Amino acid sequence: MESRKRFYKIVMVISSIIFAQILTQKIQVQAAASYQTITTNPYIAKKDRRVGNAIFLYDWGKIYIIENGKKELLLSNRPDTQIVTNGKFAYYCTHGYGITKVCRISILEKNDEEQFSLNKHSVELVGYCNGRIYYTLYGSVLWSYDIKTGTHERIEYGVTGVKQHKKYLCMVKRGRSLCVYDTKKKTLKTICKNHNLTGGQQGRFDIISDYIYYTDYLRQTPGGGSIQGGVYLWTTVRKCKLDGTNRRTLAERLPIVMGSSITFKKDSVTYLSGFTGKRKRTKFK
Repeated sequence: MESRKRFYKIVMVISSIIFAQILTQKIQVQAAASYQTITTNPYIAKKDRRVGNAIFLYDWGKIYIIENGKKELLLSNRPDTQIVTNGKFAYYCTHGYGITKVCRISILEKNDEEQFSLNKHSVELVGYCNGRIYYTLYGSVLWSYDIKTGTHERIEYGVTGVKQHKKYLCMVKRGRSLCVYDTKKKTLKTICKNHNLTGGQQGRFDIISDYIYYTDYLRQTPGGGSIQGGVYLWTTVRKCKLDGTNRRTLAERLPIVMGSSITFKKDSVTYLSGFTGKRKRTKFK
């Protein structure tokens, strides 16, 4: 009998240790997660709507979360398609009667709470970091909201395409320069002055493994081949860390057709060639 009791005690101790290790690991994983901007529009590629194992999907005024093949309703109050999430919580906007409400929802428990509201309609969430919610007004003025103090702070005018990665907000400033804002240091650094061209060409950038990959335009050249009346642009592709260091030129003088899509990968870029009128993949040097 005594040996049996001793055996049960040993089993209980081992089980407690294993459970504590699992719980600790789970907490560490959750704490390590960082927020990112997700567009839930179904026309966006799945990889751009994924956080961890979860895929977010907007459909008829509702946002769903799909994980392990199971689809669950997350939001049903006609939220914006763009949310800011770390896979555990999500920040989102709703609009009505000229008022925008910014809310946070627990993805696991499905309970949400309002963070703040503004008597403005043109509000778009772009990030969250260290107790601050980042948003744009009228699509061009970047603001932050401190949840603890309830104060709003204007950061920069004339910004578009704001995208979060960890503590950084990447954006295009005044329609031309590619910049990165460090939310901890509160500094804005210019990464590329010729990211966009005067005349409407929108630059492309993507964040891969803590590096920002981006286009740098040199000049416009009349197109040829099967691109009738089109324009291709001599384009350089570069990358650097989000703090602007470790800058590298990856490819030069690529004849990319103006307005066409560009896809970055770690080792290559795919684009529509102005010489052939076909998609081309160029490996980085």
